[in-house]
Amino acid sequence: MDRFNISEAALCDRHLGFLQKGDLVIFDRDYASHYLFSVLAHKKVHFLFRMRDYSWTCVKKLIASGLKEIIVELDVYPYSKVAKKIPANVKKTVQVRLIKHVSRSGEISVYATSLFDEKQYSRKSIINLYKLRWGVEESYKTLKARLNVIHFSGKTVHAVQQDFYAKVFLISLTSILKTNIPVVVKRPKSSTTNDKRVPTINNTYAISQVKMLLRKVYFSLKEIAHWIKLFEKRISKAIEYSRKGQSNPRKPEKGQISQANQNYKLV
Repeated sequence: MDRFNISEAALCDRHLGFLQKGDLVIFDRDYASHYLFSVLAHKKVHFLFRMRDYSWTCVKKLIASGLKEIIVELDVYPYSKVAKKIPANVKKTVQVRLIKHVSRSGEISVYATSLFDEKQYSRKSIINLYKLRWGVEESYKTLKARLNVIHFSGKTVHAVQQDFYAKVFLISLTSILKTNIPVVVKRPKSSTTNDKRVPTINNTYAISQVKMLLRKVYFSLKEIAHWIKLFEKRISKAIEYSRKGQSNPRKPEKGQISQANQNYKLV
C-alpha cells in the first residue's frame, strides 16, 4: 500500500526483492516489459505474462502466422529508457516462449513464459495456469465493488491500514468458513439445463453472512464473559483438602484385579 500517485510498476519493483530462484510469477498484460523479462531471467525466476496483442512486433508476427507457439529472442534498444533502467550486470537479451490461444469466441491471446520445456509444460497447461490468476481479479472486485475499500473511516495512515486489513481479514475468514460447506443445488423439476457450469457458493452473500455472524459474536461477548465469571465462581467453591507430600500407594493382593472405587461419580 502506498500513496495514490505511486504507480503499479514502482510497487512491482519493490516486490522483486522478495522473489527467489525457482519461483513462478504470473503477470497481467500491463506488466510485460523488456525490463522485467531481463531482471527475472537474471534472478532465475520463472514468469508468465499476458502480452498486449499489438504493441510487440513478435506478438504481431505470431498472431499473423499459423503457428501456435514460438521461442523468440528479445533485445532492447541500447539507448532507450528501458535499457538504462536495467542494471549493468543484467543481460539485456533474453529468450521467451510465446504461446497463442484462440478462445471459442475467436479472441486471440498471447502469453510469454520462461518455461521452455514443452513436454513438462505443455501449451495447454500454460494457458490453464494463467487462468488461475482470475481469482486475483475477483478479489479486486470484492474489495472495490462489494466492500467499498476506498470508503475509509478516517484519513490517517493508521485508519486506512486498519480498514483495509479488516476487510482482507473478512475475506480470508469467509474463505475458511465456507471451505467444507457442501453446495446444495435446488432446481425446478421442469429445468432441462445441460450446461457444464460448476455450482459454487455465492461469495458476496457468504461475506454478508459472516459480517452478521461477527456482529452476533461481538454482542454476545458480554454474555460469554458473564458465564465465564459464573464458572470461575462455582469452581472456586468446589474445593478438596490434600496434605502436602501425601503418598498412599495401594497394591492389589495376589489374584485380585484392581478396580476403580465405585463411590466415585462419573463426570
